[in-house]
This record gives sequence, C-alpha cells and structure tokens, in this order.
Amino acid sequence: MLNKDDVVKETYENIKKNRFSKQGYTSIIGQIVKRTKYLFFGLAMGAVALYGLSYYGFVDLKKKTGEKIIKEVENYVSNSNVLENHVKQSIDDKTQKLFEYGKDDLIAYTKTSLDGKVDSFFKENEKELKEHVKTKFDETTKENADNWYKEEKTKVQISAPKKSEVRGTIKATPTYSERHLNITSKLKNINSDIKYVIYVDKTNNRTKLIDAGSKKVVFDLKSSDGKGGNGEKYYKGDKKTPEGIYNIYLKKSPSSGYYNKLYGEVIFGICYPNSYDRSKGKTGSGILFCGTGIQQRISAIDSGYDASNGAVIMKDRDITRLYNQISGCISQTILVIEDKKRIVNPKNHMREIDAI
Repeated sequence: MLNKDDVVKETYENIKKNRFSKQGYTSIIGQIVKRTKYLFFGLAMGAVALYGLSYYGFVDLKKKTGEKIIKEVENYVSNSNVLENHVKQSIDDKTQKLFEYGKDDLIAYTKTSLDGKVDSFFKENEKELKEHVKTKFDETTKENADNWYKEEKTKVQISAPKKSEVRGTIKATPTYSERHLNITSKLKNINSDIKYVIYVDKTNNRTKLIDAGSKKVVFDLKSSDGKGGNGEKYYKGDKKTPEGIYNIYLKKSPSSGYYNKLYGEVIFGICYPNSYDRSKGKTGSGILFCGTGIQQRISAIDSGYDASNGAVIMKDRDITRLYNQISGCISQTILVIEDKKRIVNPKNHMREIDAI
C-alpha cells in the first residue's frame, strides 16, 4: 500500500526531471514564441505607420518647399529692375576701376588694335580705295585748277598794263609776289634813313630781310605766326599776329648769356599796338619777333603751319643770321607784316615810319 508521502515525493521528482525534457523544452520555446509574435507584429505595424507618416510628411515638405521657391522667383521678377540696376552699377564701377588702373595699357592696346584693323581694312579694300581716292583727287584737282585759273585771270585783269601819261611807256601794277619790293621803295622814299625792311608774309609763312637801299633780298626764310586763324589782331588773347608797319627793339641777343627754349636765341619786341592800331580800338601787348627751340614749333615752321600765340617765330639759326645782319642798325630797321587779302597802306603808319 502506497504511502502518501512517497507518492508526493515521487511526483515531485518526476516533475523536476521532466522540466528540461524534450517535451518540456519544446513547451517553453513555444511559450516564448507565442508570447513574442505579438511583439514582432506590433513592431512591424509601427514601422509601417512610421513609413507612412514619413512619406506623407516628405510630400508635404516638398510641396511647401516648391511654394517657397515660387514665391522667391515671383519676388525676384517683381524686383528685377532694381536688381538689374544694381548689377549694372556694380559692373560700371568695376569697369571704371579697371580702366583707371590699366588706362595706359588699355589705350595702347586699343591703338594697336585699331591700327591693325585699319591696316587690314586698307589691304582688303585696297583696290576700291585707290579708285575712290583717284576719283576724289581728280575732282579736287579740277576744282583747284578752275579756281586757280579764275584767280590768275583776275590778277591779270587787275594788273593789266596802263599807258604812262608822263613818258608814254607801259607801267604794270606790281603783283603780290613783288609786294615786298614795292613797299620797300615806298618806305625808303618816305624816310631815307631806313636801312632794312623785315617783311613778314603771313599768307605764305615767309620772312624776308630786304636792303632798303639796293632793294636786294638778303634773306628769304621760313617763319610762322599766330594760330588764332586768319585776320589781323584786334584784342588781347585772340592768338593772332598783328598786321601793319611797326618799329622793333632788341630784348635779347645770342650774346646775352642765357637760353630761353620757348623764345629762342634772339628776341625782338614789336611796338604793338601802334598809333594806328589804337585808333582802331585794337588791344594787346608783348608781341614778339623771336626764335624758338621747341621741336613742335620748329616742325610747324618747316611745314608752313601757324604755331604761336601771336608772335612771329623763326628757327634759332635763321633769326640769328638776321640779327647778325642788322645788329648795327636795329633802330633803322622797320617791320612790315602783311596778308595777301589785307595790303598795308604806309600812309596809315607815318608816325612809325618817321620814327626811324
């Protein structure tokens, strides 16, 4: 007969033995799986929910970002004029700075570039240009020839010989090319003390030194006068050379011991305005008859251009030669300045002629 205590003890031992048997072990794993499958399902569902939220949230973000970009574009368009002006001003400022820093290089480059383009243009269009120039040259030559013919015809008519009532001989009116000799004779007849006449021809930019006694041209030299344009001097600062008959005085000679590059080795002062000039209301002072050492003025003299501010200028070597010729009788030398279109009348300058 089984004892109650033995039954309980045997039952306990069997339970203890079977806890880790195959059947017992399987039951434990099953319980774990059974209990954790709901956890995995919950995690999966949470992942799906998070993905959905992320997707729809991202779509909404893209939408908001697109709207923001559209607003910025619209704002840019509405302010495009302001932006364009700002950009233009910035470019202008930078361009100005670049030009200021590299002005000399830019100018040199531009000149070189232009010269190259001009050369290329002439080479490419050489034939057409030659034809054009020839046509223009022919036209100009014909026009100048016609004008020259008319002028010479007028001269011949004006200077046509007239019979002299005294001896019955034919006497011709002197032409402008002989004007220096004709006025020298008149001046010498008015005042026999005149030794030399300096005759300045403004039309041809020539200065002649004439021996008043023999009527011989001692020197015929190139000169230049005021760059103020045609016409006689009327007021101070007009850069024109006076026209008329003037006394001169020496201000500086080659032996004076210093060299002034602007006015050269020899400087004569011209007594302008004289009495006749003042009667006409002409103004100004300090008009010179001088040399020059400035190359620009020397080149103008060689080319026959007007280059002074009113003075009569010559090359240093030429005015020195003239000075050496008249140095002993400057007070007996008279200056005549004429233009072809405005012939000087000695009767208007009797005070200057009598002062010799």
